Amino acid sequence: MPSHLFDKLLIQIGRACTPLYGANKGKLLVVVDVLDANRVLVQGQDVPRQVISTGDIQLVNAVAQITNKSTTEEVVKAISSSDLQNALLSTSSVKKALKQQKRQSLNDFDRVKVQILKKKKNALLREKLNALVQKSGSEVVKKLAAKNAPLKQ
Repeated sequence: MPSHLFDKLLIQIGRACTPLYGANKGKLLVVVDVLDANRVLVQGQDVPRQVISTGDIQLVNAVAQITNKSTTEEVVKAISSSDLQNALLSTSSVKKALKQQKRQSLNDFDRVKVQILKKKKNALLREKLNALVQKSGSEVVKKLAAKNAPLKQ
């Protein structure tokens, strides 16, 4: 079989996931049982067992060691004892959500500071690009630099 078929995460008992919508959005859940192709039974530390659609969850690359007969206490213990929280924090969607929260919490002064830092960064990039253009004698690079007039100062 081609190796790209195994790149996707499988829905399995013990697989960590996070809901994409609803009141529990972003919380860490564990698949307790697979009901059918479209629905799973999930539970979290502070989320009671519930049926959720497979399209409404994002799978995390971590698996808790539980069985489909595990009790609520066993599932909570497996969630807290394993490194599922670290796996959840390493997902791109959680990183994006944290970044958005941080941006929303900025006040006007912080936004001005960010704007000034961006201008400084872009000025440094422009200087380096112009230095590379001057260093290379390539006509193609010079034409591209000429098209991007804002890059020259």
